Amino acid sequence: DALSNFRPELVLMDQYMPEINGRELGAVIPQEAAFLSIPILFLSAESNPDKQLELMQINADVFLTKPVSPKRLVTAISIRAERFRQLSSMMLRDSLTGLLNRTTTKEQLTIELSRMRSENMSLAFALVGLDHFKSVNDTYGHPIGDQVLKTMSNTLKKRLRMTDLIGRFGGK
Repeated sequence: DALSNFRPELVLMDQYMPEINGRELGAVIPQEAAFLSIPILFLSAESNPDKQLELMQINADVFLTKPVSPKRLVTAISIRAERFRQLSSMMLRDSLTGLLNRTTTKEQLTIELSRMRSENMSLAFALVGLDHFKSVNDTYGHPIGDQVLKTMSNTLKKRLRMTDLIGRFGGK
């Protein structure tokens, strides 16, 4: 529940914690599909290389042995958090337009519908289509068609609010 509510870009934990050990938690986190790609960093006084390797085998991205320099810790965290952001963006966004992809658009719509129902609020949803778009590709070629899609997506991004969700429902 804590991960779902907080939506971290990275998990930093010790092998030895009061209520659960790092090995157990490190094995549980990736069992939920939504958390499979979250980097896990261990920061621990554990110096046994075999135990460190064991943790690496259960989805840990890196094992840092205490004491660790603040610069090394910050660098390790920054690199992995940025990689997580980039991979997440690639998985959630359409590569051509940068808009939310079809799957993410459908998921977000489901989430918003559920939220609006539970809060007894209304929701506006618009589906915009480009008439005769196939003929643009057939007549002028796919690079021009791609430019039309990019221009349309940029126009929507500029005209709609930052809080509005904009996705590409067609395409791949």
